[in-house]
Amino acid sequence: MEHLNENVDYIALQKSRQIKKKYIAQTWNSNEEDILQVWAEKASGWAWLHDKSQRFYLQQSNIFTYPSIILNTVSGGIGFLGKSENVSYLPYIIAVMNIISAILMSFQKFLRSTENAELHSRYFSVFSSYSRRIALELTLNPEDRRECIDFCKQCKDDYDKAVAESPQIPDKIILFFKCSESICCSIAGLYDPSPKIVSRILLCNLDNLENACMSSG
Repeated sequence: MEHLNENVDYIALQKSRQIKKKYIAQTWNSNEEDILQVWAEKASGWAWLHDKSQRFYLQQSNIFTYPSIILNTVSGGIGFLGKSENVSYLPYIIAVMNIISAILMSFQKFLRSTENAELHSRYFSVFSSYSRRIALELTLNPEDRRECIDFCKQCKDDYDKAVAESPQIPDKIILFFKCSESICCSIAGLYDPSPKIVSRILLCNLDNLENACMSSG
């Protein structure tokens, strides 16, 4: 009798799960999928921007860091040489090198290159993860997905929060983004909310886009 009750409970649980899956599948339609696809494309575009911004600020930081390291190393070596050679002008050379090194490091701190690089790196991960999460959800069978309304609401809130809190993109990166032919679909994802952005952007005149970039450069 107990074994029979367990079978009945198992069958009821399975039917309940099937009913729930069918209900979840019915909440999905092409409109919601198009909206999520647009958000995923926008997030991919933002991820690209933050990745390039991270590299831009890292390069900017290295411009100040490497000369400073070289100057400090050379000045230290000259200091040991000066003690043994007793050359009168070596202290002046060391002082000039230390001043230049201090100026370079001051510029680096003023521009906050390292901090900006770390911040853009974090938001690159945020937008990349967001895009992958939507892509993974859309590849699942509708019965295996989360409920459509809840998932769309969470994606909207996460996207709005990430865009609002993300750091500003440098103008050079934005210009390169607009002029890059290989990511024209992501450009549309950022600036065009229409679900048909991909087919529309592929019909754009890339020659005019390239000429506009060359004239702006």
